[in-house]
Amino acid sequence: MLKIKVILFLFLSVQFIYSQTFAPYVTIPSQKEPTGTLIADMNNDGLNDLIVKFGSDSGMIGIFYQQEDGSLGPVQNISLNSYYANSFDVGDLNQDGLNDLVISHGTKYSIIFQNPAGGFMPRQEVEMSTSCGVIRIGDINNDQKNDIVLVTYNQVNYLSQTQAGIFVLTSHDYPQNGFTEFKIVDINNDQLNDLIFSNPGRATLYTFLQKSTGGFDAPVATYSNNWMNDFAVGDLNQDGLTDLVSNVNISGNSKINVYYPSFNQYIFYSYISYPVYGNSGTIEIADLNNDGKNEIIIGHPGYNSYSIFSSNYNNYKLISNSYMPYNNSVDTQSLSIGDLNNDGLKDLVFSYTSGINIIYNTTPILAINESDIIREKIYPNPVLDFISLQNNHINAEYMISDYSGKTVRKGKVQSNNKIDVSTLVASPYVLKLKGTKSEISLKFIKK
Repeated sequence: MLKIKVILFLFLSVQFIYSQTFAPYVTIPSQKEPTGTLIADMNNDGLNDLIVKFGSDSGMIGIFYQQEDGSLGPVQNISLNSYYANSFDVGDLNQDGLNDLVISHGTKYSIIFQNPAGGFMPRQEVEMSTSCGVIRIGDINNDQKNDIVLVTYNQVNYLSQTQAGIFVLTSHDYPQNGFTEFKIVDINNDQLNDLIFSNPGRATLYTFLQKSTGGFDAPVATYSNNWMNDFAVGDLNQDGLTDLVSNVNISGNSKINVYYPSFNQYIFYSYISYPVYGNSGTIEIADLNNDGKNEIIIGHPGYNSYSIFSSNYNNYKLISNSYMPYNNSVDTQSLSIGDLNNDGLKDLVFSYTSGINIIYNTTPILAINESDIIREKIYPNPVLDFISLQNNHINAEYMISDYSGKTVRKGKVQSNNKIDVSTLVASPYVLKLKGTKSEISLKFIKK
């Protein structure tokens, strides 16, 4: 009898380590159809906020600011006149350490700079004279400044930041490109950001590798063999390299494809497929229980559910499929992931026809040392010269990255349980504390 109890205990322990738990979904109803969301700090208070784009007839985007108690305040709207947002992104676009907004709408794109004194500067609108699609922020010329990439009907447009908040346009023809999503990411580990586009009509991924001399190589095609419109990038096998997962829709046989980089002329040599429930919709990669391993999260539009896949290195398996209202949303930004109640856990946000579903993460966090308590906090935050940690992490390895993902400092926690950040420029950062079995990520602002 004792032996049975021991086996049961070990089984339950394994389940605890590798599973995630979530509170029941909370819906924010909306009369105007939300088509996508982003999670980012939009008022420089160290707390993530929720940014929402709406469908036709809306003429606006909305921001729900996170309050000190972890709740979301009422929506604050930003007018786009008579247009609705096709696509949007968040990042520092004038080198002041504050998150700004870029939005494509109609035949235009707009930049909205965050005002250091609070709120936003007047919206700057640029006419492109053709339908504007996916728009993203990232460094595309290795000058440590964020640029903008915009897809239009027959072109890919590079907006290179030459001075703070000043952009120079270069356009390249790709007639009827059909790109529905793209990422700015280093896919071949050469410390240069590349461009990866998805084209569902051709069931193909196109990778443009950045050249060390500037510009990009001709695109390399990777075929998925079936319709797909969304993909996500991140480390999927704990080797420190960037991998890719895409949705794949086949009638009655949808799946996800996981691609590992091949570091040769093929970029991705092959993929591993995993079946999914119902339709294969918007997809993201995130570490949901702070154990240093990324999960795959995918929505199933029309099937009112979402699924989570977890891994043991290269082997992914479905660990949950959960109900929520989720109908008729095919936008690649209809899922966003981030900490929306300041508890150190990444939450899930799905937008759909009638509102926004927030699914708060309640997974117990694995501590870096067994003696640590489950939650970790930085104080003070914002930080002037030294980060003080709530729990004992002396000699633990740490890494500090800016919001573009660039590592700006790494080392070991000092004997006084502090980290010296006095030489960092004023900006938001992410601190990662590493242990033998886990990794904790914490946001902080350097004053």
